[in-house]
Amino acid sequence: MLLVEIKHAGWDHGEASTFVADLENALPQKNPFAMETLRGYMGTSDLAELKTALVHMLITTEGKAIEWNSSARDLQILASTRDIADAMAELVDRDLNWSRDIEVELSTSRSSGRFMRGLFSTGGNAPALVLSFDRSAAASEARVIQSELSSKLMEPVHMAVEPGETIDLLMLEKPGAAVILLLTKDVFADQAAVHEVYHAIKNDAAVVPICVAGRGYDYASASSMLSNLTASWASPQEEADVHATLLSVVPNTISIDWRPEGGDNQTAAAVAEAAARIGLHRTEAHHQSTELLKLQSTAKLPKPWKRRHSHTPKAPGPPASTSTTFASTEVNV
Repeated sequence: MLLVEIKHAGWDHGEASTFVADLENALPQKNPFAMETLRGYMGTSDLAELKTALVHMLITTEGKAIEWNSSARDLQILASTRDIADAMAELVDRDLNWSRDIEVELSTSRSSGRFMRGLFSTGGNAPALVLSFDRSAAASEARVIQSELSSKLMEPVHMAVEPGETIDLLMLEKPGAAVILLLTKDVFADQAAVHEVYHAIKNDAAVVPICVAGRGYDYASASSMLSNLTASWASPQEEADVHATLLSVVPNTISIDWRPEGGDNQTAAAVAEAAARIGLHRTEAHHQSTELLKLQSTAKLPKPWKRRHSHTPKAPGPPASTSTTFASTEVNV
């Protein structure tokens, strides 16, 4: 039996178990005609066998339900579809091998795939990728994303793991840099993470939020937390700007959903989505840099300023003679 849980549809495993245990009374309250239909289909009024089968299904699927979010982005939909297909194959003892991984599309309408690949795997010349997270609660999740994203893009993903420790913030000042922010319950209480994200925004680096499912992050209270967070590393004059800067970006940036317990497909989808956003940001940064260089090279500089020399007026001399002498010119023909 395969259980697919529709996100935001109100499914609760415990409530379902209670409902099945009292099926004869609970079902008519939900649908007065359902019991008659069910008994007609079963051919008996004794539903003990059905209840036993339902209880067994709930026990064997507890904690193993596949989540389906119809509002998710394309890569998450693809990941959930593969999860369902993989689970169905496992139920019938079949091996299912996919012909390709869930991966970022490296070609865009603005640039060729070859150019896009050049944005990655550029060794030490690549803009920095930084992973910010709650050091006290999300280190294990951060290591998973670090490993998978680094493998996907073939370049290092930097992160500091000790509480209060930040990466070298100068890395975020290079055009095309990006911060991957793991959204968990107390991430905005982590001073180092907040400092990294703030510095990234002030230097036009991309912020890529990944919401880690089951780790307590609450979108509804995010704005309040950002408005009231303490930035111990900032001056009193700068702290108001920290609040305003974070509020202008973090709540207004669509986050990537990631369920660590969902398996390889879910992780691959989250990493591919993050890679796509980083690639897009690098593309835009590259084009802006190129256009700026063109403007600088074609700009007409003003002509050098020349100082006008002042002339001292000559003292008046004697009046010129009114007679004019013409020199004779002799022409030999």
